[in-house]
Amino acid sequence: MKFRLIYVCKGEAVSAIPQDVIRYDLKASIPNLERDGYQVDDKDMMLIARKEGIEVTIYMNGRLMISPMKDKEWARKISEATYESLVVESE
Repeated sequence: MKFRLIYVCKGEAVSAIPQDVIRYDLKASIPNLERDGYQVDDKDMMLIARKEGIEVTIYMNGRLMISPMKDKEWARKISEATYESLVVESE
C-alpha cells in the first residue's frame, strides 16, 4: 500500500492518505484489528482503534488519522501495520 503522511491538527496528529483509490470493509476488519491488540469502536462510517495510548481513526477510503502523534516514522509503522489488518471491500 502506497500512502503519504501529513501532519494535521497543529502537528498533534498524522494522517495517512492512500495514493490509490481503495475501499475497505470496516466491519470485516474489526476481528483483525482486535487480534492485533486494538480496542475497536465501530462508528459505522469509520472505526476508532485504540492501543497503547494511540488512537487510529480508520475511514472506508483508507485514510487514517493517528493521534496523538508527532513522530512521522512511528506513524509510518503504525499505518503499515494497520493497512495489513484491513480487509479490502469486495465488489
